[in-house]
Amino acid sequence: GSDVLIGKAGSNTAAKRHNRSFGLNDEVNIAVMDPELAMQLNAIFEIDLAHSKQITLTDWHRRTAADRVLGAVSSVLQRQQ
Repeated sequence: GSDVLIGKAGSNTAAKRHNRSFGLNDEVNIAVMDPELAMQLNAIFEIDLAHSKQITLTDWHRRTAADRVLGAVSSVLQRQQ
């Protein structure tokens, strides 16, 4: 994920931000003090956000059986990596 701090600095990481991920995975993080890079990271985030869809808890509970099976299979496969 990327973080932008008040338009001054940018941080980009492959890390998922929870203790299990930090303990099990080798991941890289870079922090740069560069206002131009911070603006670019923010622009990329805004593009991603514009193409995303909010999923509410109600939406999650209403997902189809196929989506539930796909999620379960994906979860098992992800643990194998």
